[in-house]
Amino acid sequence: MGYKRWKKGKEEQTVKVREQNAEKIYNIEKTKEVHSATDIKDSKNIVANSTISAGGNVTIGDNNTHYHYSGDKNIPPALTKPPFRSEIFLGREDDLKTIKEKLFSEGNNMLLLVNGHGGVGKTSVAAQYYTTCQNDYRYTAWVGSEYSIANALLANLTQPLGLVFEPQEKEAERLDKLLHAMAKLDKPCLLVIDNANDLEDLEHNYQRLRQCSNFHILLTSRIREFRRAAFYPIKGLPKDKALELFEEYYQPPLTAEELPLFYGIYEAVEGNTLVVEILAKNLYLFNRKKGDYTLSDLLADLQHKGVLDLPKTVSVEVDYQQYRKENPKDIIAAMYDIQPLSEIERQLLSVFAVLPSETIPLATLEAHLLPDMPELRATAYLLSTRGWLEYYEANKEYKCHPLVQEITRKKNTFLRADCNTLIDALIAKLEYDTLHEGNYKYATLFAHYAETVVKVFEEPVLCQNIGNYHTEIGNLDKALFFYLKCEQLSKQLLGTETNNPNFKRGLAVSYSKLGDTYMALGNLEKALNFFEDENKLFEEFYKSDPNYVDFKNGLAVSYERLGLTYIALGNLDRALNFFEDENKLFEELYKATPIMSLSKRVWRFLTPNSAIRIRPLGI
Repeated sequence: MGYKRWKKGKEEQTVKVREQNAEKIYNIEKTKEVHSATDIKDSKNIVANSTISAGGNVTIGDNNTHYHYSGDKNIPPALTKPPFRSEIFLGREDDLKTIKEKLFSEGNNMLLLVNGHGGVGKTSVAAQYYTTCQNDYRYTAWVGSEYSIANALLANLTQPLGLVFEPQEKEAERLDKLLHAMAKLDKPCLLVIDNANDLEDLEHNYQRLRQCSNFHILLTSRIREFRRAAFYPIKGLPKDKALELFEEYYQPPLTAEELPLFYGIYEAVEGNTLVVEILAKNLYLFNRKKGDYTLSDLLADLQHKGVLDLPKTVSVEVDYQQYRKENPKDIIAAMYDIQPLSEIERQLLSVFAVLPSETIPLATLEAHLLPDMPELRATAYLLSTRGWLEYYEANKEYKCHPLVQEITRKKNTFLRADCNTLIDALIAKLEYDTLHEGNYKYATLFAHYAETVVKVFEEPVLCQNIGNYHTEIGNLDKALFFYLKCEQLSKQLLGTETNNPNFKRGLAVSYSKLGDTYMALGNLEKALNFFEDENKLFEEFYKSDPNYVDFKNGLAVSYERLGLTYIALGNLDRALNFFEDENKLFEELYKATPIMSLSKRVWRFLTPNSAIRIRPLGI
């Protein structure tokens, strides 16, 4: 009777009547033919085993939901809502083909991790595979899991599988029941777990997932190593495809003059697919709504401010995690969440976030930059397996992606404290005494690291020591740049605490360094100005405590610098006055501490013709 009722059905038949009839059919037949009759996808209304024929599907009623049967339950083929798909999908056809081959191959790896940086395109590839291949599976499910696979499965699959749990049942018990129900479904089935980025959670749930041998389980993840799983890496779009994607959203196509600017933008974000899309959409919408924001402007902002501090942004539409229409900064910042990291993991990641985005040898970290950090090697390795760092095994080097760096700098409220050890190490490595050891191979490397660090932290002493390095190698223009930055930062600090003696001394040192450098460059008037400023500060120090040796010595040296400058200017009378003042102070110093004073005098007169090598003695 069941099929007769199906054939007599009218458009006004309700969903409830059809489901009741389907149950009756199942109770009578309980055969594979019933599964075949109901296993129709991508259809709106179907009359199963009917003699009605037409050019297309025969529509009866208005129901979109179809069911398979598992045991005594109606199970929808789509166990969850489908994922959002990218509006434009480019350059990934080979990826889709390879993933399908791996999953359907004999003796296949039922668990496949698709790994890559945040925003590189993992979710887009998985969503495209889910959509284009869903007809190859009897059941499909898509769940998101940032930290808990168990929670994701229970939250999304309990209801469609018709499970009811007792209130006292624990999560582990519920998950076992859920996986048991999943394992009973007719194969093949597809389960995609998006953003499975927690290594410990994956370790904990791996064997449970393997119970579902009827499922192809595809995970998107930043995890880079998991000993029991197959990996398929997803990389950023190549330049030609990234350009095509950018032009789709930017409109109109780029001119020949604009192409180098785009490639500069591409390099600045290291080809990150999501960021390329967001920047194109933002550029188009901003110009449409608010004014002229050129590719040249965007590239300059990326290079000087970073992607999270772009000054000209509007909300854009994007299918990424929970975001649909948000400010680009918020979407990009959501790629990584540092909260789950342990303290030592956060500290090491912070160090990488302020160093250059280039490979850094593990040996350099251990021996020079972070010699006292516990478990440094193990922590670096763990961060790399979780996708925070890239590991290059051949040379045992690590690198941090610029997006990860920028997000870490933005989100970590403990960034300065986490980097104190690094800053202190770089200051020490670039001290004058260290530079005079002649080990310029390492000094060059440390200066390079330090120049990146001072872009994040305005540290005047580190600026001063970078200037020292460039002075030593004869790059006076670059030395001048960092000494001027040291002066600027010292003034800012002194502005916050006007009577702080350490800040005053720091400013005096910057004046002396600037005077020395301008003198070496031949700009005697500029040198004189800075030596006079230095002298004023040391006269203040001396008046505050005339018997303090360091103040007296510093003032004496400032007199000597003024004397040398006036000699160079040809004003011998003024030079003589300053040398006489200097001599009086050193006589006092000699009477008080003869050995110290004499040794300093000897050092200075050993280098009488090298103004740039005169150090701020006693400071």
